Amino acid sequence: MTRAPDYEGGSLVNLVAELESRLGGSPLLPTLHSPLAEAIPEGATYVLVLFDGLGLAQLEHSAAELGTDNAGHIDAPVPTTTTVSLATVSTGL
Repeated sequence: MTRAPDYEGGSLVNLVAELESRLGGSPLLPTLHSPLAEAIPEGATYVLVLFDGLGLAQLEHSAAELGTDNAGHIDAPVPTTTTVSLATVSTGL
């Protein structure tokens, strides 16, 4: 069953809002939920890297070693396409 993204603090748009807030901006949307936000160290600058096609299912696969360092997960925007995710990062919406 498919569920709606958590746009109140658990999605890509909230990660962008979190970084905007930390850099002194005034995001239009909610920032990350506390447990996710606490996993991001404080910094003067941030680099956001998107891995196209890499989702939670791949990270949790038994052959994936990246899953052991997973501090949490965020939802992709809908529809879950590269274009929509890039637009989300670019606009913060």
